Amino acid sequence: MEEIYAYVNSNFDVNYITSLMEDIKTAAGFIAFSILVALFLGMVWMVVMKMCAAVITWLTIILVQLLIVALTYLLYSMGTARQTEIENYPADVEKPINYTLYVSYGFMVICGIMFCAIICMYNKIRIVIAIMETSADFVTEVCTVMLVPPIMMILTMIWSMVWIFLAVYVYSNG
Repeated sequence: MEEIYAYVNSNFDVNYITSLMEDIKTAAGFIAFSILVALFLGMVWMVVMKMCAAVITWLTIILVQLLIVALTYLLYSMGTARQTEIENYPADVEKPINYTLYVSYGFMVICGIMFCAIICMYNKIRIVIAIMETSADFVTEVCTVMLVPPIMMILTMIWSMVWIFLAVYVYSNG
């Protein structure tokens, strides 16, 4: 055991690790409060999703599509302005390639593909919305399911700490 202590002491900054643990101990109340707030906000989000899943989903899809259209328009207008500048260069000067215009063409293709994908997947999107509403119903009715991720995280952290300790022990014994 003394070999492990000597190995850890010589290869790791134990004072730094100790200060980290003390900081965690100092902030334990705030961490617990944050966990409770996160659980509460998760439940509120589930209630909102139960009531507004369709609106949130379609609004997100429409806004993403509009943002891509706006970015495409911006790139195209910048590209055409740059192309006008390039065309006004003197004849003896080498003219640069207008990559902005080509990128805008690429975004036009992406915008068209995304629009076609939305239209083709309309029924699947409706099914997904129904699934989201059903899962929100389940989570709001069975509140303990919200505790599964934090409990699994704690168990995974404990398992990792045990594994690291055992790995250091095995490594130190050669």
